[in-house]
Amino acid sequence: MEIKKQNSKQELSWEIVLSPGEFEPYKEKALKALTENMELPGFRKGKVPPDKAKEHVSREKVLAEAAFLATRTVAADILSKEQEEWLGQPEINVKGLDENNGLSFDLKCIAVPQIDLNNWQQKITVKKIVQEVKAEEIEKALEQLQKSRAVYRAVNRSAQKGDFVEVSFSGRSGGVQVEGLNSQKHPFILGEGRFVDGFEDQIIGLSVGDDKIFTLTVSGDWMHKNIAGKEIEFSVKLETLQERLLPEISDEFAKALGNFSDISEFRASIGEGLLVEKEKNEQKSLRVKALEQIMDAVLADIPDILRKQEAERLLQELRASVESGGLVFEEYLAQIGKSKEAMEKDFARGAEKRVKAALVLKALAKELGIEPTEEEIVKCVNEQLAREDSLEDVHKIDPEERKAYCRSIIRNEKVFEALEVIAEEK
Repeated sequence: MEIKKQNSKQELSWEIVLSPGEFEPYKEKALKALTENMELPGFRKGKVPPDKAKEHVSREKVLAEAAFLATRTVAADILSKEQEEWLGQPEINVKGLDENNGLSFDLKCIAVPQIDLNNWQQKITVKKIVQEVKAEEIEKALEQLQKSRAVYRAVNRSAQKGDFVEVSFSGRSGGVQVEGLNSQKHPFILGEGRFVDGFEDQIIGLSVGDDKIFTLTVSGDWMHKNIAGKEIEFSVKLETLQERLLPEISDEFAKALGNFSDISEFRASIGEGLLVEKEKNEQKSLRVKALEQIMDAVLADIPDILRKQEAERLLQELRASVESGGLVFEEYLAQIGKSKEAMEKDFARGAEKRVKAALVLKALAKELGIEPTEEEIVKCVNEQLAREDSLEDVHKIDPEERKAYCRSIIRNEKVFEALEVIAEEK
């Protein structure tokens, strides 16, 4: 087998040639794989003799399968012996495939940039902030629980602040209907400020069935940029009106929500829950700030391909999130006043930071001698498999990719734990 290695600053690459003799065993394995479950008249399933089975599989199919097996096997062997670190999914490109001349292909992967951590522990100056829960925070959480247990009752009167309403509406700018600015029976609580400033005030006083047309100037910093700063003419109709009846905050209210003797015990439980949440948020903030302080002091030459891959991943994550909410991605972009190209540019900036963070975490793990155990990786993989909805979902991800993902998240968690200890000692 001929192997020529050609490395650059950002890429590891090999040119590989297998002679006809070296390629032959893979053809035999390919034929066996393609015919092991074959059924022919007169033979049981999987019991067809090789010479007979060969007659029913095309030469091209055998060669293609053999090339797949050979390239993956040889690539795995080369990379397992490679001393230099590499990232991502290796790229394999078959250049020549012929029974008489064997197989030739290129193997490429991204070289891990050199990261000089350079006294990184001294860069961490962030300190852990001791968390506490104030009485007003407990009362706010209690009010939210109270609202979630509200009872609604239809009433024959005009709408008031605090009522539950369903409103059909549309909006026009310069006489033209604004794309996405329309809804039928849109539900909300009057006075909670979910809409453009002034919109809910116009609903107060209406009765069920009433129509109303009014004009509002939308704030320039409104979240939906396609209407921000514009004068919008709204047409509305009140479809539903219900009075919201809130339960009294009392001992009985507490008992109905769990094993609590009185409202004081329930308030204490809320406080404990809020404290746990705040401490988790502080832990996350501490980890992020410590990592960012190290990143700020580290110079790294990020490969262009890594930036591009990460930007594409961010865009796909956004698309999946938007579509899971029942929206069409292109319509969402129109609502926020962004083109796909503009989003890609925005993500490109964030992508570099995410890539650099991953590289620094990897370098820190090496510096600290952190490596997940096989038992930890197996446990992580099994937990992931248990969460999959079907066997089809399980088979969507390559087992080795799943193991690599688990190895990465366990390693990063251990690095963050180490950063926490260092920050707490400051």
